[in-house]
Amino acid sequence: MSITQITSNLRNVILSITICILLISGGSSVFALQLTNPNFDASNYYQGDNGNISFTLYNDNSLVEWHIKMVEIQFDWMVQSQTYYQTPVNQVIASGGSATYNVQFSIPAATSVGSHTYAVLYVGLFNDPHVLVSGTVYIHDVNERIYYNLQQEVTNDINSATNSRYQSPDAESDLSQARSDFSLANNYASSGQFLSGINELKDARNLIAQANSAEQSYRSSHSSFGGGSSSNSYGGSSNNNYSDYNYSGIVLLAIIAVGIAGSLGFILLRLKKKKASKTQYTKPSSGINESSISNNKSEKNEIPKDPIENMSESAEKIPSKIETTDAKIVKPSKKNNKTKSEKEHDAKALSILKERLARGTISKEEYSKLKEEFE
Repeated sequence: MSITQITSNLRNVILSITICILLISGGSSVFALQLTNPNFDASNYYQGDNGNISFTLYNDNSLVEWHIKMVEIQFDWMVQSQTYYQTPVNQVIASGGSATYNVQFSIPAATSVGSHTYAVLYVGLFNDPHVLVSGTVYIHDVNERIYYNLQQEVTNDINSATNSRYQSPDAESDLSQARSDFSLANNYASSGQFLSGINELKDARNLIAQANSAEQSYRSSHSSFGGGSSSNSYGGSSNNNYSDYNYSGIVLLAIIAVGIAGSLGFILLRLKKKKASKTQYTKPSSGINESSISNNKSEKNEIPKDPIENMSESAEKIPSKIETTDAKIVKPSKKNNKTKSEKEHDAKALSILKERLARGTISKEEYSKLKEEFE
């Protein structure tokens, strides 16, 4: 047997004896070196993770100093191969002194999920290993971490989609199916089937994306104005209410329609009045053309001659029948021998005179003078 094999066997024997003594004594060290503040750098470790453990060694022996060649950590998956994660030290801890050390390690991706034992050791000057502390660490499924990260993302997507208040029936159907897939994913995770849970979460996320696309197409095709839909941030929101947008558009259209109808009515009324004001009257007996009567407004101080005044002047020029009875001149009565059409014409002419007097286009004196011609 070679010296190397003898040394290795002796190391294993010493390590085994040390562990047994620790277990019998309740974990307290029989050596003068005490380990304090052992600390892993993470609360959870997953398959394929890297980690670090730190601890402090304290020499409470007043007579002996300790030579530390290296510090180590060994997990149960390393026992068969007799391998360790090591940090070389080559340091002497004097009586009453202390030193803090770090040992880095990695967890193989193929490590089984569950609890695993470990031991922290230091190696002395003569390559003699000494166990300082032992314990267990739980190794989590790497898919567990992926699942919970993805679960948070999908939760946010579902909440955002719910707040968007889909109008599209297809989008609402996709969202409902996404919620079902999300619930199924949680059931898988609670039983430790994280990979299946991840697949369900991915399906839920794809359905939400599909719902957002369906909602965008729906709003574009049902928009009241130009097919514009509000910026979605389907998934934020936002927040813009599609129903309010449609309602406002309908109200605006109604207001425009009422305005147009009112304008057309006003224009038609003005045209009707203008046409009525241009109506022509004809006096058969005098030959006056009433189309010459103008309704144009003039300034108050300027009273243009109108057809009615001309009619008056023409009437005055007609010679009256002179009768020599008792040396008196008698004018024939204008009311005598008028036809029905003449009387109707005179009534219309008087009506026009009254309107002109009311508008102020003729004075009272002119009105009285012209009125006599038609009575």
